[in-house]
Amino acid sequence: MRKVKAKVRFVSYEPLLEELKFPTMKHFGWVIIGARSSHGALSEFQPEVAWVNSLIVQAHDAGCKVYCKPNLRWSIREYPTPKRLGKA
Repeated sequence: MRKVKAKVRFVSYEPLLEELKFPTMKHFGWVIIGARSSHGALSEFQPEVAWVNSLIVQAHDAGCKVYCKPNLRWSIREYPTPKRLGKA
């Protein structure tokens, strides 16, 4: 991603189906996190809170903004000002 020449670089984890850990996310401006909505043969899937929390913390540590899709039953609503979880 660091070689991509673009004004905005983002990564979308939707649906988030497992915990993800990265050495760095500093090459992204935005991280999008979502659940799987129900359609057809696929049933709805809500990621574990710990997975979402882990991605949010990784993104904030790298200076990324986070958008949690409305289909997450549990999510923080931080736009436009990011706040680290557990901190006021």
